[in-house]
Amino acid sequence: MSRARDFADLAGSADAGGLTGRNLIINGAMQVAQRGTTSGSKTATGFHTLDRWEGQASGATYELDQLTMSDSDRETYGFEKYLHFDVTTGNNNCAVAQKIEAKNLFHTLGSNQKFTLSFLAKGTNPNGGTVDARFFWTDGTNYGTQTNEDVTLTSSWQQFSITIDAPAVDNSVDVDNASAYLNVSFAQPSGDTSTNAWNIDVTGVQLEIGEQATPFEHEPYAVTLQKAQRFYYRIESDQYAYFATGSIIATSDPTCPMTFPVALRVTPSMTASNTACWYNTAGSIVAVTSPGVHYSSGESNINTLDMKFAANASLSNNSNPMLYAFNPAGHLDFDAEL
Repeated sequence: MSRARDFADLAGSADAGGLTGRNLIINGAMQVAQRGTTSGSKTATGFHTLDRWEGQASGATYELDQLTMSDSDRETYGFEKYLHFDVTTGNNNCAVAQKIEAKNLFHTLGSNQKFTLSFLAKGTNPNGGTVDARFFWTDGTNYGTQTNEDVTLTSSWQQFSITIDAPAVDNSVDVDNASAYLNVSFAQPSGDTSTNAWNIDVTGVQLEIGEQATPFEHEPYAVTLQKAQRFYYRIESDQYAYFATGSIIATSDPTCPMTFPVALRVTPSMTASNTACWYNTAGSIVAVTSPGVHYSSGESNINTLDMKFAANASLSNNSNPMLYAFNPAGHLDFDAEL
């Protein structure tokens, strides 16, 4: 094996102690899918399957799936999973995108910076014949100048590499805003208003500083999961297993504390599915299957929070609330996405 190949293999492997931290994309190998592996048909923008990858509808109908490489493709390309974005009814600007938190990009904001995006992809093109690789800054209110690069897909896997000038932070975009991000997406072009179906299969997505694509930075699953959990955290439990226990901090006010594996980006929204809060009241159990949950908002980098459940007049300070799953599908979702 050549020295060049030795270096390439080393550079692409975090396990081997290679050149880590190059990839600005989270979950570029499409390994982590806390929400599930298939979205079903969607007409609204949102995160549905693969962590950090958002379906942006713009009037289209689409499905997002996490799929598995064939044995031969896995051996050839070195990836186990890929993202399948299937647009059944197209529209201009529909896309699958990753929003890169501005906090992770401050070191890229110098003058004359270059970005290189590399990825493995196949699929069918929108009616106009190409897919846009699209880049722009936004703080949620103001939008920077958009950069687009044409990508022509075929039915076979291809390795792509695109080098661009770092997208401009202009038009009053405030990168210090907690909501600021760089949008990186694969999109139906703005000028292509066809409703024709199209799709893209993609994996090995890497965005790095510089003019040269380097080998994809593979990292352990647990590392990718932890990065993704800053934006979304799902905790699951077997039937009748407890998520958390707590106390009554004021009469009729049951509270269960929750500690997260990483600091969440902001105070999350929360949904509870197939869960209940049991209160031990004078030796009896009161179950509330649809607990109301609330906590203070407007904070960032959340490591812990208190979940406050619907009050029960029969509770006293001697009661002990216990949050549990009442069937095997029970889970709690904490959403701090951009």
